[in-house]
Amino acid sequence: MALKTYAAIEVGSKELVLKVYEIGKRIGIRQLDCVKYMLDLGSSAYSDKSIGYEQVNELCDVLKKFKLKLEEYRVDDYVAYGGSALKEADNGSLVLDQIKVRTGLKVSQMGNAQQRFLVFKSIAFKMENFEQLIKEGAVIIDLGSGSLQVSVFEDGALQFSQNIRIGALRIREMLSSLEGQTSDFTSVIMEFVDNNVQAFRGADLKAMKIKHAIVVGEEFSAIMNYLNKDGVHANLSLEQFNRIYDKLLGQSTESIAEKLGLPYELASVLVPAVFVFRK
Repeated sequence: MALKTYAAIEVGSKELVLKVYEIGKRIGIRQLDCVKYMLDLGSSAYSDKSIGYEQVNELCDVLKKFKLKLEEYRVDDYVAYGGSALKEADNGSLVLDQIKVRTGLKVSQMGNAQQRFLVFKSIAFKMENFEQLIKEGAVIIDLGSGSLQVSVFEDGALQFSQNIRIGALRIREMLSSLEGQTSDFTSVIMEFVDNNVQAFRGADLKAMKIKHAIVVGEEFSAIMNYLNKDGVHANLSLEQFNRIYDKLLGQSTESIAEKLGLPYELASVLVPAVFVFRK
């Protein structure tokens, strides 16, 4: 079987990502390149329900460069998906049309069910012991920029899955106006997360046999990298997570960015993220 090159593009809420792969029967799937570009589409989409003209220009300029990469690698095929920012912005369809006209790339939107299916497939592909974990009982915590998806497996079968619109970036944007009005902004975030996660209580998660947590998301990968662990395959005990939680509690975004060596935008959503993971 001849080798094929395939590309995946994500137009996310806070960054654009291009990954190029080589696929063959002998080598399996091998990543050739990964390009990321920070572009905060989520802030305006979540707060103003619109993506601005200048952002659309920047978005299209970056995607044009991504297309040049596809040509450079002579990619046989590609897939491109938009995140929750494009889905929730009132002008999201117009932005997708502009991308098509100005770059030639077709960016599609996917529904929640399709996204869950792809996430489960990717986890199963990455984790050799995935079937054993879900047989013993596992919760998959998928925290994105705009929403949180919690899915519970018992005895190897999916028992429960629910989506709540409290993504890390959305929390930051919704509460940003209060930051300068309180001396204890941490407590404001904690109360907000606590109130929103109430929606899961109807599922009676405590009655379910859950032994493992599988966490998906860039914020958790940042925590793992800080601990010098592989962000894809590493294990973290509850005690280790609690120590990280205590260290981040009450720290400023600037301090977190400096100590963890993170871009400011990623550091700014890390505290909301760890509150969600803890809850």
